[in-house]
Amino acid sequence: TSQIYIALKNKSFLIFFFGYLFIAVSWGLNSSLQLYMNTYFWEFKSIMIASFLGIYALSTFTAFLLVPRLVLYIEKRSILLIAIAFAALIPPIPIILYLNDLLPDSGSWDLFYALAPFIYLGNTCLSSSAIVRESMLGDISDEVELDSKLGQQGLMYASSSLIGKLNTGLGILVAGLALEFIGFPQGSEILPNADQIFSLAMVQGPFVAILMIIPFGIFSFYSIDRQKHKKILDQLAVR
Repeated sequence: TSQIYIALKNKSFLIFFFGYLFIAVSWGLNSSLQLYMNTYFWEFKSIMIASFLGIYALSTFTAFLLVPRLVLYIEKRSILLIAIAFAALIPPIPIILYLNDLLPDSGSWDLFYALAPFIYLGNTCLSSSAIVRESMLGDISDEVELDSKLGQQGLMYASSSLIGKLNTGLGILVAGLALEFIGFPQGSEILPNADQIFSLAMVQGPFVAILMIIPFGIFSFYSIDRQKHKKILDQLAVR
């Protein structure tokens, strides 16, 4: 209990915890509604939906290659804020384009290929934000150790793991509430009407983007930069 209290007294840890929590809610909602979007809005066949897995894998791999190089030149906070901003702004773009008849017909491979770059870029940004957050957690644990004279790495990473597990549960909960709010029919026997499908797209696209403003605002207060972390490490070294 005392270790939890020590962590909760640290401003950087609170910023991380609540910022990550709201990302989990926002992107959990997006992920939970993705199958509904692919089925009813984009009208993709099963083979097309399965083909997106390759794009997700490639974008995650790209993030793993990209982020370690970026942190050598750019502050982690800046990388995270840019990644959150693009992860929020990119997904609604194809929805808006499609509604204005600027994309190929629904259910076609041409539409799949048109969406692929947006899926790739959006997920690359999201994966990059996750990698940077985990890196920031190490810096935060050093700051907490300096303030409390106790190592808190285990607690830090346990909290991150907890939020990661909450991601799925929170996403399903919020998605269920959203579907209930827009009156989206449940069960395969009842098909949604055009208004319900449009409302689904507005929730999964623009509404999720608006929700991402919250973690963007929270993480903008994060203050551990490269110079401050070096000072923390220097002070820990002379103990």
